[in-house]
Amino acid sequence: MKFFMRLHCLLTGLLMCATGYGQMPQSIAVNVNGNMSSDLPAYWVGSVAYVPVSNLADQLGMRFHENRVKKKVVLTVGQHKIVLTHRNPFLIIDKKAMQMPSPPLTLHEKIYVPLAFFIHASKELFAEKLEFHSNESVLSILPTAYTISDVQIEPKTNGGLIHIKTTQTFQLSDVSLAINKNWLNVTIFGGNCDSSGIATDKPAGIFKQLIPYIFHQSVQLSFCLSQAIDHKEVYIKPDEITIAVRSRNSVPYPSNHNQEQDRKRWLIDTIVIDPGHGGRDPGALGSTVKEKHITLQIAKLLRDYLKKQLSDVKIIMTRESDQFIGLKDRTQFANSHHGKLFISIHANANRDSRCRGFSTYILGQARSEEAIDVAQKENSVVELEDDPEVYKEFEGPAFILNAIARNHYMKESEDLAGMVNRAMKMKSNIPDQGVHQAGFWVLVGAAMPSILVETAFISNRHEERLLKSRSFQRKVAEAIGESISQFKAIYEKGIG
Repeated sequence: MKFFMRLHCLLTGLLMCATGYGQMPQSIAVNVNGNMSSDLPAYWVGSVAYVPVSNLADQLGMRFHENRVKKKVVLTVGQHKIVLTHRNPFLIIDKKAMQMPSPPLTLHEKIYVPLAFFIHASKELFAEKLEFHSNESVLSILPTAYTISDVQIEPKTNGGLIHIKTTQTFQLSDVSLAINKNWLNVTIFGGNCDSSGIATDKPAGIFKQLIPYIFHQSVQLSFCLSQAIDHKEVYIKPDEITIAVRSRNSVPYPSNHNQEQDRKRWLIDTIVIDPGHGGRDPGALGSTVKEKHITLQIAKLLRDYLKKQLSDVKIIMTRESDQFIGLKDRTQFANSHHGKLFISIHANANRDSRCRGFSTYILGQARSEEAIDVAQKENSVVELEDDPEVYKEFEGPAFILNAIARNHYMKESEDLAGMVNRAMKMKSNIPDQGVHQAGFWVLVGAAMPSILVETAFISNRHEERLLKSRSFQRKVAEAIGESISQFKAIYEKGIG
């Protein structure tokens, strides 16, 4: 290959010497979206058209810098840099070398570039579609139908949201996320965009910079991050790809841990227990018992357990009797009482009476049909409230996504949910259905780590009997209570 390159360059040089730098100058017509603009001056060496780099830069909107001493040109396209050197066939794009069949040349003190080879090597950097028809001596600059029209960054205190606006509907399988050191790389297969219009080095929260890379069948959006991220998820809508990222520094701990007053703000000194349902809302129905009674009994046992184990902690309940409380009122109650943990207790139900087991949930986007069903069941109680219309804003994945982003305690909620599930597995003799996330409206707006525990299936005859038994209720209360004690010890150790 190197031999043929040298031979080609030698023959090109001999031809140019014999003809006085090629044939007589000819111009190349420039077609911009169907309209003929000013022409490009050109010299032809055989079938290869050379054009001045400075004129080409003007036509393509590139920034141009020339070092005449070194016979080198630097072109800038958005965030990309292209380096050309006289008689050097290697084109450097973003420090990556690409070899052209013919090198740039200096004619009349200007550097000329082989147009067809230059376009072939660099066309993916441009927003427009570039085509050179040598037979017709026409350079066409055509608009591209972009599938990615805009990227908007919405910073949050614990991460942020990336809104990628699209002109077509992508599938979840079209989007790939990868972390490379401090870069989040989002690859969208079938995507293309105006790289110069989307690139930015303006900081937004943890996002320091965005650099797009255009490939033949995909686009990669690379986000430089100022913090390590702990969690990332993709959500698809017809005209948008949304990516939620959460940084590891989820909880804004006080900057001065030596000040007792600041430290006390972060101690878990108030725990709110929420017995699900109540009053005119019976919850799920077993053959002989209602969910609202079971949850209250377990909640009282948990309260008593915590009061013994954590004597310096205030334990309060959203209800202590058979009364109805709205979903929003429960978290508002917890916030107004300066709660530091929120535990909502429930019993599960399913049309299939064979379903068994316990599970723990945090606020998030449901990833399974079962999680969706459980959340819908728990959320449906708003129909019993005085003004269910106030929950209209809660509907749809966009609201839950924003609620997640506003929640500073997602990592802590996950940790607590995992501890509860492990303790339940040890103490109860029923199947472990795992830790999940779903759009539970009762967890929305809680300014503290918050979880929802589905203790067992009241729709299963065996587990209904367990739920009614005092011994099983006590095991559930102890499992949750031990987990809270463990979480409190670890959490408070982290704040000094």
